[in-house]
Amino acid sequence: MKRSKTPTFITEIPLKASPSQESILLKRLEAARRVYNACLGEALQRAQSMRRSPAYQAARRMPKGAARTQAFRQARQAAEFGEYALHDYAKQFGHSYLGDHLDSLVVQAVATRAFDAVNQYLLGKKGRPRFKGKNQFDSVEGKTNTSGL
Repeated sequence: MKRSKTPTFITEIPLKASPSQESILLKRLEAARRVYNACLGEALQRAQSMRRSPAYQAARRMPKGAARTQAFRQARQAAEFGEYALHDYAKQFGHSYLGDHLDSLVVQAVATRAFDAVNQYLLGKKGRPRFKGKNQFDSVEGKTNTSGL
């Protein structure tokens, strides 16, 4: 991930929520988990189809350089494996019951999180990403400071 040029910090503050607020928060985190798992599954399928494609196999055999990079880029586009392609896939969740709990910017941020996990796996930097089980999705972010839960 690209390093931020502005000074930032993260702090954790314990929440004091009423039972009804806690219920709403848990529903939203569960909706985000479902979106993440769906996007992760879709990204893994697209990555697998990209790896099986003849264009990708040919790109692997090429010597390193600009031509190889371009060949990999074309293989990714042919398999529709990209961050914005995954955002298009995630749009459908805004029209389901999950859209009642999450806004579009949060859905896009969750889709980006799933794409980054699969992309790191493809590049050999991390292991195969795992699906999140119940109560394993603890944080959600928006794309801007004005969006979020």
